[in-house]
Amino acid sequence: MKNKKDKTQKPKVIDEKFVAFFKSLNIEPQNWQFYEDAFVHSSYVNENEDARASYDRLEFLGDALIDFIVAKKLFELYPNYNEGMLTRTKIEIVKGENLNRIGKELNFGNFIKLGKGMPYTETLFGDVLEALVAAIYEDLGIEKANQFVEEHIFKKTYSEILKYNFFSLFQEQKLPEPRVRVSLTSNNLVLSIIELNGDIIWSQAVPNSKHYDDKSVLEHNAMSAFTQFLKSGKGINFFSDIKNKLDSQKPMRALTVRPKKINWKARKPKLKALKNKVKADS
Repeated sequence: MKNKKDKTQKPKVIDEKFVAFFKSLNIEPQNWQFYEDAFVHSSYVNENEDARASYDRLEFLGDALIDFIVAKKLFELYPNYNEGMLTRTKIEIVKGENLNRIGKELNFGNFIKLGKGMPYTETLFGDVLEALVAAIYEDLGIEKANQFVEEHIFKKTYSEILKYNFFSLFQEQKLPEPRVRVSLTSNNLVLSIIELNGDIIWSQAVPNSKHYDDKSVLEHNAMSAFTQFLKSGKGINFFSDIKNKLDSQKPMRALTVRPKKINWKARKPKLKALKNKVKADS
């Protein structure tokens, strides 16, 4: 009669690439078994007697841990957010497509063990990411798990918050909604005039495709308005903690920076005249 598997035993052999992978993540495992389990799919366990367990239980715990860590981070960062805003922001960060993307970016596919014929589905990477967070927690504690989530999940998905319905941020903080006017010139220059909190701000961008929609332009202009508003030093405390993040953001993917071929010096008088017209209208 075979002895039951010892759930506390360490793997006899640890793959060197697996060790190097965790070193690159700044993780020094004490009990490697947690991490091996985090990369094992149930289909592999069914086909391999030497497999100790799948990542299913760790995934369950990791899902709850990520929710908790992100919720706590948002609670501390945004004292002015109400419950609804905190919840919606958390959802934007921890949604499955983000976790799946991060798992891919971290090259989880090099280490995941699947049964024969099992495909690498999109959700697989997010599931393993959740399991890995749980493995870190079980092995090294909440502080290390918190550090990993902040570095590899919170920071990498923060741009989702910045892209998320900027106009609703103004509304929920009882700030005047920015007025955005958009025009497309003959050479496909998108000219934006933004009236924000009493200030007139103008911005411009060039679509990198002939096909663009008003929503993309408005989102770009909202990003531009936020960035310039904060750089002007007129923002309130609510926005101060995202200033650096906004400064580092590029325009929406549908738009590019102004091309060198446009003679901006020649266009300056027209831009100034348009600014003055908008100011006079308001």
